[in-house]
This record gives sequence, structure tokens and C-alpha cells, in this order.
Amino acid sequence: MEAFNTFESLRADHRALVEEMGGKNGTLLYIRDSIKGGAEYVANQVFLRPGDSFTGAHMQEITRYCRESGGFQEVAIRFGDIGDWEGMIGVEPTRLDVPVHLISKNITEMRKEIRRAALRNYAKKEGYDLDPEKFSISIAPMLFEERIMTLTEHPHDDDVQLIDGSQSYYGSYNAVNGEIQTVEMALSGSSSVQNFAAPMLQLRNAIREMGFLPDNHALQYEGGTSASSAILTQIRFFAEKVRRTFSLDHSLDHFLSRHRVFGYNFPEGIELPIYSPLDVHEPNKFEKKTPGVPYLFAPEVITGDLGFEYPEHMMGWFPGKDERVKPQLTHQNTRFVQMCLKRGGFAILGEKGPSSFLGEDAKKGKFTVDGSAFLVEST
Repeated sequence: MEAFNTFESLRADHRALVEEMGGKNGTLLYIRDSIKGGAEYVANQVFLRPGDSFTGAHMQEITRYCRESGGFQEVAIRFGDIGDWEGMIGVEPTRLDVPVHLISKNITEMRKEIRRAALRNYAKKEGYDLDPEKFSISIAPMLFEERIMTLTEHPHDDDVQLIDGSQSYYGSYNAVNGEIQTVEMALSGSSSVQNFAAPMLQLRNAIREMGFLPDNHALQYEGGTSASSAILTQIRFFAEKVRRTFSLDHSLDHFLSRHRVFGYNFPEGIELPIYSPLDVHEPNKFEKKTPGVPYLFAPEVITGDLGFEYPEHMMGWFPGKDERVKPQLTHQNTRFVQMCLKRGGFAILGEKGPSSFLGEDAKKGKFTVDGSAFLVEST
């Protein structure tokens, strides 16, 4: 894709399944069917290979899985192809809470969605040619676990895993986030983050011990957890692992978590103008006015799901005050963090955005990394 390609690092049999089934579905299928004992870590689901129809046998299978998972007759349907291993976040069709009796209808509609020109154009920007005939499909019972969460391996620190998620599937999204370093810390801690993170961290460690995933890949795992166990629903590449050499300027300690700052090394420094629209969905006036100029993208809010937003010359991501998505590594944040890292840029997820440092000057300010530390100053 943009800066590096991860596929050559994958084990040959894993890579073959990723090429056939897509990154996320292929990896789940590989864990379930090719790793001894792997099935216990993957949520029960039906996989359709590219071109397969949803048959009566599939209906019986998914109905049984729904019954075994608690009796709720609703499923998640996810389409995937090779591009979703290291990109295509939030753009390939996914439908949640689909009644079992409407699975076929929804699959037919989703197969039309993957033929949209907007999706093909987005894929081209990410560096590959999308083929509607090469999408696989996963159909899984909706998770009604105590907590739905994401674990992201830190790309700069092997000892840190980032934990994000909701405390309850039901009702409003009550986001929590934090950093944990070991299973023991998670098990012995008293905070809600440490308590609910423990089963997911154990799941991540078990998958890593299977030995088929490259050590130089920081991965992202999604799943559901109860008080004592976790089940995997998605896994994807997050970023290349590179030890960071720069540090944060101490004036930022009050605003930022050091584990929520991502970026590789900038020996010559980097200085970016700040583009801070109200909403990420607004037409990108900066790129239209100053084509080809790298910049720090700092929208104040992110309303709703992402569409096909693709800031082509963004080198920094620093969202503002939207409490629903920051500093959590949601799909909204993950897409833009990943883009910046692929381009050799940086991303910052803090409790406050650039306006906290610059006030009204944020919209006309610049953001500087001097080679060893992050600094913020107005022009």
C-alpha cells in the first residue's frame, strides 16, 4: 500500500488464505481451522468463500450458533477482501443486528454495495484494485457479552497494549480506555479498564503464542469479554513496529497520554500547518485551496460513522473535543492514525485538541516536531 506491504511477512499458508478470503476473515478462518486449539478463541460463525451462496445448510448452522450463544436470533454480516488486512477501515459493508430470517436479503443488498464506484475509488487511493468477485462473507451471532472491546498492540513499545471499548453492550456507549502492560497487572488491578482487559489480553497472548503472526506487526484485536473469558471477532494489522526515539515536550504532559502518541522518527524535524474544521465530514477546504501541501488534520468533532473520507496529504492527525471517539482507537481514529503512520507522519489522541494549546490561534497555527520532541506553537 502506501509505505510498506505486510503480506510478504505472512507465513505462506496464512498468506494464501488472506489472498483468498481477505485479511480479517482469512485470519479468523486460519486460527480456527489451521491452528490446534484455535477454534476455542474464535467466535462461532459461518464463512462464505467468494462466490458462495447462502444456503439452507448455512441457515441451519448459523441458527444453531445463535442458539448456543444465548438464543438471540440476530447476526453481524461482514464483507471482506485482501484490502482489509491493513486498511479499508469502515468502508467495506458491515451490517449489525440483522434478524436471521433476513440474512439472504441483506447479503444480496450488500453485494450491490461492493460494486459502488466510490468504494473502488477509495481502494485505489489505498493502493489496490478492488474486485467485487473476491469478497468473502462472515456471518456471526451478535455478541451479547458484558463488554465489547478492542486491544491494540502499541507500535512503539512491546510491553504496552492499548485497551478500548464499552462497559456494556446495552444502552448508551460508555467508553473506557487505558494502557496495560501485563496480564498480572490487569488481573490484580482494581480499575474497570484493568478488570475487563484481562480476558482480552490473555486472548491476545494466546494468539501470539501460536507463532504464525509476524513479530514486526502491531495488531488490533476486537472481541467480546465476560468476567473470565474473551472471544475474537476481528483481527487486523495496525502498524509497523518501530522503536520511537523522540519524546513529548513536558509542557504537554497535562493534555496527552504518552502511549496515545504515535509516530516514527523525525531526525530532520517536521512542521505542519493546522487544518481544523468543525467536522471530519466537511469537504476538505485545505486540500482544495493548497493542493499537495502536507498538514495536520484536527477536526473538532466526528459525527456518526465514517464515509469515504480520505485526506490525501494529511501527515498528522489530532482530533479535537469529541468525547465519543477520543482518545479511543475507534474505527474513526484508527483509520486516520494508520494513514499517518503509513506516510511517515504522526497521530495524537488526547483528552484535548489543538485549541487547548493554541486557543483561537489553532486554526492558523503550526505543529512542530523538532526531531526529538513534540512542540506546539502559533504562527
